[in-house]
Amino acid sequence: MNGLLLLAMFGVLTPARQCAPDSESPLPAWLGSLHFFVPSQHFSVLDGAFNVSLAAIRCSNISISTLASARLDGPERLQLNASGLTIACAANWSYVATNPLRVPAASGSVTVDTAGSS
Repeated sequence: MNGLLLLAMFGVLTPARQCAPDSESPLPAWLGSLHFFVPSQHFSVLDGAFNVSLAAIRCSNISISTLASARLDGPERLQLNASGLTIACAANWSYVATNPLRVPAASGSVTVDTAGSS
């Protein structure tokens, strides 16, 4: 059975619309409950003079202020436009010099918040 027909039978596909600003949607609660981890990242900077590591990267507090959808021409095509994306991520960082510079190694933690991205 065609997947599109199956989705239509169960009422998953509905005409494109935007939720009214005062309507309640489960999306904000669901996005706010998401927590995820990003794999550790290791890279060199300044032509290899320093090795940098980001570890224990964890993100949460996701929200979207506007989400609009529209059907596109052709079967099974849908366009989603999200704006006002906010997310908070925290990580541990460290760096070490790779040559005999008199720069001590360092480490710490950082928290980054974004607001209004799309």
